[in-house]
Amino acid sequence: MQEEKDTRISRRSFLTGAAATGAIAAASAVGLAGCTTGGGGGGNEQKPAETTPAETTPTTPSGPTAQKAVWSWEIPEDTITDFVEEKPYDVIVVGCGLAGMSAAVAAAQQGAKVAVLEKTDQPNVRGLHVAAVDTSAQRAAGITINKYQSARDLIRWSGKRVKEELHWLFINNSGRAIDWCFDICKEKNPEMYLTMWDACYRGEDYYENPGATHIFSGGPLRWNNDIADCMVTKGEALGVDYFYEMPGVQLVKDGDFKVTGIVAGEPGNYTKFNGTVILATGDFGGNDEMIDCYLPWVKRVHQKIYTPVDMNTGDGHIMGMRAGASMQAGAHAAMIHPQVGGPVYCFLRVNKNAERYENEDISAIGCSTSIMMQPDQIAWCVYDGNFIDYLVQSLPYGGGLMWDQVMREWGAPFNREQEMTSTERNIERGNVVTADTIEGLAAAMEIDPTKFKATVDRYNEVVKAGVDEDFGKRKELLFPILEPPFYASHMMTGLLTIPTGLSINSKMQVLGADFVTPFEGLYAVGNVGGDFFAQDYPTIFPGHSHGRAITFGRIGGSYAAGMAKLDDLYQ
Repeated sequence: MQEEKDTRISRRSFLTGAAATGAIAAASAVGLAGCTTGGGGGGNEQKPAETTPAETTPTTPSGPTAQKAVWSWEIPEDTITDFVEEKPYDVIVVGCGLAGMSAAVAAAQQGAKVAVLEKTDQPNVRGLHVAAVDTSAQRAAGITINKYQSARDLIRWSGKRVKEELHWLFINNSGRAIDWCFDICKEKNPEMYLTMWDACYRGEDYYENPGATHIFSGGPLRWNNDIADCMVTKGEALGVDYFYEMPGVQLVKDGDFKVTGIVAGEPGNYTKFNGTVILATGDFGGNDEMIDCYLPWVKRVHQKIYTPVDMNTGDGHIMGMRAGASMQAGAHAAMIHPQVGGPVYCFLRVNKNAERYENEDISAIGCSTSIMMQPDQIAWCVYDGNFIDYLVQSLPYGGGLMWDQVMREWGAPFNREQEMTSTERNIERGNVVTADTIEGLAAAMEIDPTKFKATVDRYNEVVKAGVDEDFGKRKELLFPILEPPFYASHMMTGLLTIPTGLSINSKMQVLGADFVTPFEGLYAVGNVGGDFFAQDYPTIFPGHSHGRAITFGRIGGSYAAGMAKLDDLYQ
């Protein structure tokens, strides 16, 4: 037998990396707020982050039908038998993100012997926004969310291609799950506090719930890095074994609908872990073949900005499908935010042809899609020297990601000085251009000055009239472009994650090809779990993906450890 490489409980790189750089969670706040990961100084400031360029060649959207005779995961593979060691556990969690670490702690609290297998050399989280309904923090702040209307709208925005019971499972259990998570964080960091994000899009046709989004503040590492540190510390205290640099490779089956373990590691040094398996391996945003199959239009984004780079490659999806599991039947959804370039406000937007192309009264999600449809995916947001005053005036009617400030905690005012500092830094980085004349601004944007001036003039006419006959924008969000200096923000899109996956039931059990029969011994939580988002990633609950990860991680871990019914979780 070969000597086993000891990869358990090696978190130094996570702790030093998170504390020293905070880079991915702290500096990219907008992109990672479960929608996002945040901006630095101002809500719309973009700092350099690890990114991988994405193809921008236009593609025609299609379903998972084609262009290729056989996908790699459809090719039969040999059963791995050359593992060097077997390890018995009650529950094996594959992946140490928010969903996986929550599942591990929950299973251990149910009395299970738990192992966590992580592909990288550290736990992996991002961002700061976590959605939930009916937390102790919301109740203390007097926040009430209309869960009935929210559920209906979520189902409608998915084209009814999701399982309603999963949304109600989230709505009715997320508050207690986030309180559970926060209590664990407070055990290690008593100075931490749970607050809400005081920003959201307040549209008439599409809206976001004020106060639905939580921020874990006051910890030494900042935001979701603190959650990770505290959850893994809690897992260690409960006896969970963490194996880093231990990628899951192949599920072990006993018959058609029973999984008894997983083979993990590298060729020549495989380990077989025996027990119930919870897949928590993240999304498939780093797998170009899967994108070609399920979401080819995503290749139009300017950059992939998920982290860790090149690690979210659909490993759990592929292992599940090779074992006979089904991918969700509904159209897959991508989380795409306009956070790679400059800020996205509610002001005039034009494309490379100097044409206004949309009603700017939309959320960041809708804005991203429309940018991707412009010629060469080039789009600008244009405003004048009074823009900060206009921003403050607009917030009762709009706001949200990239329009408001992504780190603005509940009750805190909009920070004008911070926004101006953010603008200056975006100018230095080339994300925003400025000039004292409209013609000079057109030159900086490299667009036709005559057409651009005509577009600006027409927009100012609309503003003066107070009625937008061109695109129907609300009059409360019509602001003139008259006072120099003039600004143009280069809006660009980034792919954060693809939060869709294997078909599951309300116990997080993975379903077979008939979409009905659950696998014994196989669960999926987080972005590898499907049937929850489809067609688009709505932000009715901003931070929904992170909230789902913690909530469903806790539920899936408890069921995998032998919990009989959901009521038992709250005794």
